[in-house]
Formats: sequence, structure tokens, C-alpha cells
Amino acid sequence: MEIKLNLKQAGVLAIAAVAALSVQARGGKRLSEYVNPFIGATTNTQMAKAEHGLGKTFPGVATPWGMTQVSPNTITGGDNGSGYSYEHTTIEGFALTQMSGIGWYGDLGNYLVMPTTGPLHTYRGEAERPEEGYRSRYDKESETARAGYYAVRLTDYDIRAELTATPHGGVMRFTYPENECSRIQIDLARRVGGTSVRQYVERVDDYAIRGWMRCTPDGGGWGNGGGKADYTVYFYTRFSKPLECYGVWSAEFPEGMGRKLENVTSPEFAEAVRRAKVTERPDRMEGDHLGFYTEFPTREGEQVLMRTAISFVSLEGAEANFKAELRGKDFERYCEKAAALWDEALSKIKISGGTEDERTIFYTSLYHTMIDPRDYRDVTGEYVGGDRKVHKTDAFKKRTVFSGWDVFRSQFPLQNLINPEVVNDMINSFVTLAEENGTGVYERWEFLNAYSGCMLGNPAIAVIVDAYMKGIRGYDVEKAYRFARQTADRMGTIRNWDIRPAAAAYRKRWNTDTSIGVWANGPRLWARRRMPASITGADRHTVKYSIRKRDGSACATPTARGRTGRKKDACRSGTVAWSAIPTNRVGSCRTTCPAWWKSWAVATKCWPIWNPFLKTRRANSIGIPIIIMPMNPCTTCLSSSTAWGRRGSRSTGRV
Repeated sequence: MEIKLNLKQAGVLAIAAVAALSVQARGGKRLSEYVNPFIGATTNTQMAKAEHGLGKTFPGVATPWGMTQVSPNTITGGDNGSGYSYEHTTIEGFALTQMSGIGWYGDLGNYLVMPTTGPLHTYRGEAERPEEGYRSRYDKESETARAGYYAVRLTDYDIRAELTATPHGGVMRFTYPENECSRIQIDLARRVGGTSVRQYVERVDDYAIRGWMRCTPDGGGWGNGGGKADYTVYFYTRFSKPLECYGVWSAEFPEGMGRKLENVTSPEFAEAVRRAKVTERPDRMEGDHLGFYTEFPTREGEQVLMRTAISFVSLEGAEANFKAELRGKDFERYCEKAAALWDEALSKIKISGGTEDERTIFYTSLYHTMIDPRDYRDVTGEYVGGDRKVHKTDAFKKRTVFSGWDVFRSQFPLQNLINPEVVNDMINSFVTLAEENGTGVYERWEFLNAYSGCMLGNPAIAVIVDAYMKGIRGYDVEKAYRFARQTADRMGTIRNWDIRPAAAAYRKRWNTDTSIGVWANGPRLWARRRMPASITGADRHTVKYSIRKRDGSACATPTARGRTGRKKDACRSGTVAWSAIPTNRVGSCRTTCPAWWKSWAVATKCWPIWNPFLKTRRANSIGIPIIIMPMNPCTTCLSSSTAWGRRGSRSTGRV
């Protein structure tokens, strides 16, 4: 389905479904040409005037919902989840995987590739002294990004790097100066927010290598280990130059040295990597901190091509992905195919009116909503499940990276309209994961099968019910309902509070249910109570969750001490009086935005709200926020995808 809208219609968007599918905007310009991947691509906290920073998107290349994100990385440490910030002046390398628009230190950034010349450096170096490592300064004027293509000139080496992507792989083309010792080197241990803890690499033939990188919480990453990220990236790479002079470096660390973010950014860690032992021409090698390099002479302007496919399943899966997508050597053809995929994806919404800049903002925001949840399967249909076993399905695409706590109210309602198959895939992924890992509950922030417990609420419930009420039902509905009920009963809203007994103290202290969260879980419980009557006729469940949902109104009483910032007398008068809310309380409704913004997202019983399911307008009806909410300035429906990076006010400044 395509949606047509006029940019001049402000506030609530008026949309109309049309049948035609077009890949061009007015004047014949391709929709992919409106995308500017630099929008949002900064983590700068000073510009943001907030500790969260700005958009935290990446400027590199991805395909819609693709497994790979081929992008430059400028930083490893700090709260820089995308690995890149526009104002940085040096580049560490180009990775095959990235997260987009997130905080909590980030993760991925695996398989960091850097073209170099001259002496071999095994450590990345520091931004202030790039010549002491393999990182390089770069020419900002040369940096180019569009949907399907990225390029930059590395000034320290006088090398032009160009990137593009396929759904399961990446293609890099490097243009070298004349040099007797040109090189491609790959830091197999590198990871945003930490390091991989074990790596393996082997030579396949004269042009190819393969291997894997094991990432666990011990190596930091998501939440610096607190997000419980535990995954392995497998790779298969072919070079256009033969492997004649190649080798592997291996670093050893003092006993007791950790591998988390604070360790990998320490002087002791840097010194250990600088002293890494280099082994020439090994057939295979495994270790705790490995890197691979291949050296060759180059003529002025000679181009070297590197094609890599990845898998989260196996070495065989990575090779199968390579054979399915990366057999050819025509770099421009890969760029065109990636751009064409974006033309088709972006054509789901056709706009009229507005300036050139406004159309760029619009389609870039739409572009950012189609990066996650990404495809987690190989081309064979295999994926790693929550039980760490390999599963295979052709019934749906296994998806991952669900930033549930904020995408339930914005990105997913949009995808219900323009990409219902993606939402159906995600719900199947929820259900199968909850079953595979034996928890029987949905996670609020899922990352590569990990239940991170990040943020608050039970957002998967709202996503499932919204989709169900819109007719998206290509999954086991009874099982989805059962897990939703178990989630509502067992999961609290406060990070690391996983069961209701732990939340009892919260309810007693604040005279409200932690499942409200404070605002965040109201819509989940409203949504949860809609399912039994629609699916099973279980009236006792409907009553149960209706009662719990109404606990949200308790937040408005004086005993809640400003918990939601709304006073009882204001409720009776039909007006809203917002009070100051402390910022130091766990679960405060000021999470990520001022209290009064919350009023735009949640309809309470004292507001007359149109309820599309009750088909009536009355003061006591409870509207479902994911259906009727106006656009929130921090989470617009076209710019929110995960955390702060997709939000219009931060990633574009104008949506």
C-alpha cells in the first residue's frame, strides 16, 4: 500500500490510501536521492545540550531492513552507539554492522576494515595523534553519502574509500596511490562500546578468508555488558588482489585485565595492542584479540575491491549469503541495486508540496524508520534462536533490534500501514523468541535475542494488539495472547525488576501499579485488555486488565505526589495543570522528555477522546494512544525508529 500526503498539512497528518506504486517524485527525481544520511549522524552532547547527545544515526550504507550496515567509524568509547559523529576529524575504519539512533554505549561495529599504506599499526591510535595508529584524518569536503553509497578520502594515506551494501553483505572499493606497501587491515576484535572476546580467521584460498568474532557481555558492548548482548558474527570475504603477503596480529593482556569499555579505552589496553605479535601467512588462527592484514603494491589510482558477507548463524551461512548476493565485481551495479531497493521502500509514501529541504527531511526520516527491526536470517532461512540453537523457517523473516519502549507509539503504527508484513514478522519473532528462551514473556528492548531490560514498560503488547486490531494476524494468535498476558502479569516497568512481587513495594509507596510505568504502561494495559474479548472471550481477563489499567488514574491523585504531574482538581475541571516532577526517581515520567509531553501520548478518563474501537465519543472512554496520539515532538511517526536517533527534533531538527 502507498500513502499519499501533503507536507503543508501540519499537526495531525491527513492520509489517504492509494493503489499505485511509484518510485519517482515530481520532476523525475528518484526518491532515494532525497535521502541525506548525514542528518542525525552526530552524538555531540554540547550541541544537544543534553547527556543523550544528538541523533546517533550512521552515515554509511544499508538496505531496507538489511542485516548489514556498512559505515565509517570515528570513535570506539563513550556513549557513541553509532560509532560515528559528524564533527570528528579522524576515521578508525569501516565496519559491517552498526546500531542506529541509540544510546547506552551501543554495540556492533564489528569487522572494522581500514585501507592503509606504510608501516603496519595494530592499534587504532588516538584522535589527537592518528599517526600513532591505523586511523586517519579525512577530507570533510570529500565525504559523500546517499542511499546506497558512501565515499571519503583518507588524507593520511591519500586513499579514497567507497562503500555500498547488500542485504547480507558489504562491498568496499579502495583507490590507492602508488606505493610498494599498500594494505587492507581488519580489526577482528573491534566492537562499539567494547571488544569481541574471541576471534578466528582462516585462509580459504588465494583470494578469500573466513572466520568469526564472538561478542559477550564480558566484552562490554550494549549497556557495557548490562544489556546482556551475546552473539557471534561469521564472515566470508573475497579480495580482488591475491593473498601473497598477509598475516595476523594477536595481542595478549595482563592477567585480570577486563575487556569492557573502560578497559578498551585505557592506556594499558592500548599499549598491549601496540605490542601485538605478528604471525606471517598462517593458514588459520584463533585468539583473544586478533587482526588480519593483506599487503600488495599499487599503481597510482589502482582500485582494490573487497566483498564480505556476514551471518549470525555459521561460517557456511556467511558463504551462502556471499554466493547469493556478492558473486559479481561491478561496484556501481551494487550501488544501483541498493538505491533501487530504497526507491521501492520509500515509495510507500508519496508526498506533494513542501520545499526541496522539507522533502529531504521527510524521506530521510522515513529512511531511518526502515533500518530496524533488521532481518536476522541467512538466505537459507536459518537463524539463531533464543535457545542458542539453529532454527529454520520460510514462514516469516526473523527480525531483531526491537527498541520497544519508544517505537510502539510511532514507528510500528506507521509500519502497520505501509509495511504490515514487517510488523507480522516482528510479532512472529516476539512469539518464537519467548518460546525458544523459555521465558514465555516479551522483552521491552530486544537486541540479537538478548533480553536487555533496557528502559520501561511492556511495549510489545501494544504492538501486537495494534497489529491484531488492524487485521495483521499471520502468527499464532492464541500463543501471542498467552505470552502477552504472562508479560503483563510478570514484568514490571523498572529496569531489572522482572516480576510483580518486586514491584509491590513500588505500588505501596506511590499508590499506583508499576505496570503503569507511570505513563508508559497505560497503553500496554489498555491494549492487553482488548485482546481476550476479541480472541478468546475470556471475560475474567478483560475485567482484570481493565481494573489494572484504571490504576493509571491513581497517578493523578495528590497521593501520587506529582508522579504524573496532573492534579485531581484539574481532572475534574477538564484542564491540565502540570507540576514539577523530581528527576531522581526511578521510573519518573520525565524519562527522555518533560512531563507535559506525556499528555499528548496518553488519553485519561477525564478527557473526551475518540475511541476507534468503541465507536463513540464520551468523557469516560480510554483512547488507545498508538492509534490516536498526535505527533509528539520527541517521537514523530516518521522519524522515530529506535531511541533518540530517529526523532524529528533530534535527528533532523525540523520534522
